[in-house]
Amino acid sequence: MSFASKIALPQRTCWAVAGEVRETLFWPCRGGKARAVMLLVPGNPGLIDFYIDFCAAMHRLFSDSLEIIGVSHLGHTRFSDNRGLAVRRSSVPSLSEQVANMVAVFDQIDAEYASAAQRPKMLLCGHSVGCYFSEK
Repeated sequence: MSFASKIALPQRTCWAVAGEVRETLFWPCRGGKARAVMLLVPGNPGLIDFYIDFCAAMHRLFSDSLEIIGVSHLGHTRFSDNRGLAVRRSSVPSLSEQVANMVAVFDQIDAEYASAAQRPKMLLCGHSVGCYFSEK
């Protein structure tokens, strides 16, 4: 049994995209190379932690072929980095800023997998306002 298979999921990190920090949860593919990557875009209140049970259930069903990445909305991240320092935004992001940054999140994830020998399918899963972000 590998070390990676013993790590509790999801893996949690803070991830900077286009200069903005996002709290991110990750469920890696357990079967080698992912055939699909799902980006979960949450609804209000924008915290990815509300979707842990849903993503865990999806991962149990498809862990041999699916990677799941979930990101919080701008301004809905508790920590500024992986050291646990609290984040304080100077302003409330507009809807257009939320959409633009979520597009940057998707583009960055897509670019990470672009060089794979067999590029996985990119899936968007949005809930509530996350569907609106995904549609854009």
